[in-house]
Amino acid sequence: MLSRINAAVRRLCRDRRGSVSTIVLISVPAMVSIAGVTEYAAIHAMKARLQATADAAAVASIQVMPNYGSAQAMGRSYGEKNMPPATHGIVIPTANVERGVWNDGSKTFAIDGAGLDLRVTAERTIANGNPLPLRFISLFTGTTIDVSAAAVARKVTSGTGPVDDCFAHGIVSDGTISLVSHADVALALCLHAQDQVTIASHTTLTSGSLLYGGGGVSYQHFNTFEPDVTLAMPDLSDLSSGYFTTGSPILQEGEMVVADDVDPAATVASVFAGTYDLPGYLTGAVSTSASEARHAPQVGTQYNIAGNLTIDGTTVRDVAIIVDGNITVSSYARLEDVLLVASGTITLEPHITMGDDFCNDGPGATLLAGGNITVGSHQDISGVRIETDGVLALGAHVTGEAISARTTGNVTIAGHMSLAPCGNGKTPVGTPGTQKMVLAQ
Repeated sequence: MLSRINAAVRRLCRDRRGSVSTIVLISVPAMVSIAGVTEYAAIHAMKARLQATADAAAVASIQVMPNYGSAQAMGRSYGEKNMPPATHGIVIPTANVERGVWNDGSKTFAIDGAGLDLRVTAERTIANGNPLPLRFISLFTGTTIDVSAAAVARKVTSGTGPVDDCFAHGIVSDGTISLVSHADVALALCLHAQDQVTIASHTTLTSGSLLYGGGGVSYQHFNTFEPDVTLAMPDLSDLSSGYFTTGSPILQEGEMVVADDVDPAATVASVFAGTYDLPGYLTGAVSTSASEARHAPQVGTQYNIAGNLTIDGTTVRDVAIIVDGNITVSSYARLEDVLLVASGTITLEPHITMGDDFCNDGPGATLLAGGNITVGSHQDISGVRIETDGVLALGAHVTGEAISARTTGNVTIAGHMSLAPCGNGKTPVGTPGTQKMVLAQ
């Protein structure tokens, strides 16, 4: 009897039929749940792609306004480039490029046959004949779903637009200004290049930024423009735009000129000629000791040094160091109310602090060079004025407030920068508007 019971138990243990049924009952709901999540992720991905397509098409279309017919054709063309019709159908038919008026206050768009603003809608819908098919959740919602996205583009012409005094805080170059690839650039200020402004891919520009390129503006793919970012140039035909952008920048057509008379070479020459207006924190003491200037500059002293100088990574406060040669500032130095002047180049190694709470009447710093100025990575700046008769290179991870730079050469801006103007209007060059841009009438 016992042997028969043991045999029956063994047979029961070997029997997997019940366990198979249990696994099936548990797995079916899980598979349905996973499929649903996958389907919804695909819908959101399609929404993002349509938005990027609408953004790119809106920016491209506004360039040819007021020729509305050409704008409609341009919008459709960009829709086909970004989302091939063989796969997605015509996501931007010409009727989806609408002209009207954008109200910046209420953030609304009104259809107007005489309007110069454009709204572009990219869609995969039943009405457009190209809805997005569903696979997993069709049992609950139907076999297709409508997905769409819209973008509005504006064309601001000469004599209007957000010019104001924003260039009192900004970077002005007689050459080009380049933002490197994969930069996460927070520049709530203005960049002005007599030549071209180029923006590499995967770059983010924050609200309030204004970029002017006398030779046009070029940006590559996968960039993000937050609201109220302005791209300006003399002729909008000099705008080169990439695909898959997020956000639509305001486009401004018209020439912008520098309203100041700053000449970096003349500024440096005036220092050596003794005609430069030196800062008030100097006491009148003058020294030619290179060793003291390097290791322990004395407060209130003006140092006149012949030959190259390297300044230690220490705190330097309330001094002027004027070098007939090149200046190098070592890592971890702090420059507070410091004037650095070099007939040659100025190089700031990584991890340097310049200025401190400048916007609230704290100290700043001024750099004047007859050659290039290189600002290393991981700098913390506050109230910095730069003039260089050469190239300006700003390294990655430069953060702070209130910068004003004037250069005769090209400017390169690396990634992960966060620079903003003072909220109270204070600038490194005096009153707001000392270095401002105006529209040429």
